[in-house]
This record gives sequence, C-alpha cells and structure tokens, in this order.
Amino acid sequence: QSQNDEISRLQQVSNDRERTISEEFRTKLSQVKQRLENIKEQFTINFDEKLKSLEQKHQYDIQLLKEKHQHELDSLKNELKQLYDIEITAQTQYYNQSVELLRTENRELCDKYEQQLQNIREQKQINEREIQYENDLQKLTKEIQYNRLEHERQLNEKNLELKQKTNECDHLRNELKEIENNLH
Repeated sequence: QSQNDEISRLQQVSNDRERTISEEFRTKLSQVKQRLENIKEQFTINFDEKLKSLEQKHQYDIQLLKEKHQHELDSLKNELKQLYDIEITAQTQYYNQSVELLRTENRELCDKYEQQLQNIREQKQINEREIQYENDLQKLTKEIQYNRLEHERQLNEKNLELKQKTNECDHLRNELKEIENNLH
C-alpha cells in the first residue's frame, strides 16, 4: 500500500509538478506571446512611425524637388522668353534693315529709271528738234532755192528788160545822133 501511496503520491507530485510546469509554461508562453505582441506592436509602431517619417521626408524631398524643378522651369521659361525676345528683336532689326535696303535700292532704281526715262525724253525731244530743224532746213533750202530761182528769173527778166531798154536807149541815142547829125 505504501508503495501505492508512494506511487500515488509520486503521481500526485508528478501531476502537481506537471501542472506547475504546465502553468509555468503557459505563463511563460503567455509572457512570450505578450512580449511578442509588445515587440510586434512596438515594431509596427516603429515601422509606421518610420514609414510616416520616411513618407514625410519623401514628401518634403518631393516638394523640394517640385519647387526646384518649378524654379528651374520658371528660369528656363524666362530665359526662353528672353531668347525669344532677342530673336524677335534681331529678326525685326534684320527685316527692317532689309526693308530699308530694299527701299533704298528701289528708290535708286526708280531714280535711275526716271533719269533714263528723262534722258530718253530729252533724246526724243532732241531727235524731234533735229527732225524739225532738218525739215525746217529743207524747207528753207527749198525756199532759198525757190527765191534764188525766182530772183534769178526776176533778175533775168530785169536784165532782159534792161537790155531791151538799153537797146531802146541805144536805138534812141542812135536816132538822136542821127537827128543831131541830120540837123547839123
């Protein structure tokens, strides 16, 4: 019996011990679970905080990059506008100079054309005058020839008439001499 009691007691002790170990194990397991839960929470909190911190840092960095890019973009826009204004000014000056040069060339060509036209008109007037002078000269030459011929004709007539008169006069003188001779 004592052996049974002893076995029973040992079983009881063993059961108690098992229960104690089991409780201790449960307690330790519970503590480990709690610690794991705490670590998990802490890790989650730390991770979330780090993630938020990283997100904030990234947001800040992204904002800085956006501002930097916006500043660079604005700077490039201003530079592009200045270059565009310079290009427009240069093109405007070039076109104005080209237009002024063309106007000058056009004026010179118009003046040259006008001078040539004036020269042609003057030459035409000179030619017309020369033709008129030539016509007038021919007319005068014809008139002079006609007048000379007329004058020669008249002179011939006068000479003829004078000869006739001279002949008559000679005849009359002769008659007068005869009469005088006869009267003497």
